[in-house]
Amino acid sequence: MGRKLKKTLIVLLLAICSLFVFAGCELGETLDDALALRDLNPQVTYYANGGRFEKNNQKKKTNFYYKVGSTAYDYGKATFSGSAEIDRPNFEFMGWYFVEEVTDEENGICVLGDKVDFTVPLQEGEHWKVAAKWKALVGLNVVMACEEGVTINVTTKEEEPQSLSFTNGSKIREIEYDYTTDEVASAPVLSKYFNVDGKTHTFYMYYDDPECTQETKFPIARGEEQRTVYAKYIEGDWTYVKTASNVRTMFSDLKGGANKQYWIWNDIDCSKITVEAISKFKGEIKGNGFTLKGLSVEGSLIGKTTSFALFGQIGQTAKITDLTIKNATLTAKFSTPEFKADVYFLFASKHADATIENVNVSGTLNITGPGSCVVNNIMKESGTVYSNCLYGGYATDAEYVTESQGNEFILAGEAEDIVTIALN
Repeated sequence: MGRKLKKTLIVLLLAICSLFVFAGCELGETLDDALALRDLNPQVTYYANGGRFEKNNQKKKTNFYYKVGSTAYDYGKATFSGSAEIDRPNFEFMGWYFVEEVTDEENGICVLGDKVDFTVPLQEGEHWKVAAKWKALVGLNVVMACEEGVTINVTTKEEEPQSLSFTNGSKIREIEYDYTTDEVASAPVLSKYFNVDGKTHTFYMYYDDPECTQETKFPIARGEEQRTVYAKYIEGDWTYVKTASNVRTMFSDLKGGANKQYWIWNDIDCSKITVEAISKFKGEIKGNGFTLKGLSVEGSLIGKTTSFALFGQIGQTAKITDLTIKNATLTAKFSTPEFKADVYFLFASKHADATIENVNVSGTLNITGPGSCVVNNIMKESGTVYSNCLYGGYATDAEYVTESQGNEFILAGEAEDIVTIALN
């Protein structure tokens, strides 16, 4: 006889010898008569708590009676067939717990208390109410959502990495959540499992539908069925900008000449941060129609620094689209006496191949420093009107506005409203 079967038989024999379990009456007997005849007094009510008793007509609740001094039977043990005597699809049985509250008597649903110790003898007149505890074995099918005809190649993060390819509708991964009845499932981080080769695409968001119109709301509450979510990937190696701290990092990277892509995720209040003006802008900012509000930008004109502007020199690869910068405060500080430099509000120069579309900017430019310093590009015409101080590389600001036809940078206000010079 196999060791496993011997162990099962021993468990069952011990249970039968240590107690007399009674769950019904013979014809003509009342329950009280039957219990008295068999000297049974303690009672244990078992609640399936969402499961079912396989060997008890699929019941959701059952009563057993015992002799005084015996121990209650643990329904969770295996039978001769090897299967458990209590079952719940997609759940693992975790043991029996005392009942604090029965919330659904008919279906045996309970609030659980302390775990039951089945070695404790039952006493005269005792009535234990116990309920099964379950651990959900339910997870997510994660499916790729991207443009049709696109193939995304990835390398898995395993001891022996594999190369995989996904297209729209491909199953990326099946993630099993091992959470108990009072827990929920958070959004899986796919970058833990693989890297996108060449950083050609970036994960964007989870959706409930393949058309990616209904955003998945995490955390997901415990359920009894697998769920499918769609992981949308967008083309490009994007860094998402969601907070003021992210904005500070973005400007810091771009100031250093990084050719990176930034995706503005939402409107951001930047009133509590200060960033440095960019010297050479090579990267991309995709505004998605959102606003950066109250941004403070500073720059020190010293040594070899011969120009100042919000975006500095805009290079050939630069792209800025669908972005609003509202109520920005720019401060250009001359830090060296008798220093000469060019100071502009938006940019010092712009390559003809740069892409600037629908960028709305409002704010002020303050120029400070010793009176011996000279702002090369700003010409005082009447003491209040300035020329060639907003857009660099043009004889006048009006020349740029005419050439761009209003499709690039769109400024709120005129130069005299924006620029203040305080060289003392």
